Amino acid sequence: MELYNITEKELYNILRDSYYPDLTLAGDTYSPGDCYSADFEIFIELKCRQTHYDTLMIEKLKYDRLKEQAQSKGYLPIYMCSTSQCIWEFNLDVMKIEWIEQSNLPATTQFENTDRVNKLVGFLPITAGKNMFPEWPESLTPEDEWFVDNFDKFYAEDAWVDPMEQEPGEPKHYSW
Repeated sequence: MELYNITEKELYNILRDSYYPDLTLAGDTYSPGDCYSADFEIFIELKCRQTHYDTLMIEKLKYDRLKEQAQSKGYLPIYMCSTSQCIWEFNLDVMKIEWIEQSNLPATTQFENTDRVNKLVGFLPITAGKNMFPEWPESLTPEDEWFVDNFDKFYAEDAWVDPMEQEPGEPKHYSW
């Protein structure tokens, strides 16, 4: 089973349940940081990759905005990325990143804009990150697998709600 073939909503809920109980959404879809923890003083950018790579890409624009947002509150900027094998955490304050221009990348990944653009990007080696669940997925029992397969049912009211999925006038499930 590929536990880490998950959505950002599921990643958010897993992190809140397992590591950061006060994890809160940062505000809106276009925020440079997806969520934050006041207790741990971190801003987090969440990414989910369907494939495992030995280096994980981060956009320079998102990196700069996340660093600015974190610095304004005295927090650490954290990049969290799930792959088909694991969930990796990177403290961007200690990463030395070489930036390169890549062509023909999607303008956005979750919206209807299918344009291709050039972007300034860097690559984070997984060896420089923290494996958030080193025992997973090898240690999953059949009960654990059932829980993962039914994950959304356990977080109905307090789960992250993608602003793009909300009906107009529906109360938001997050604040900043």
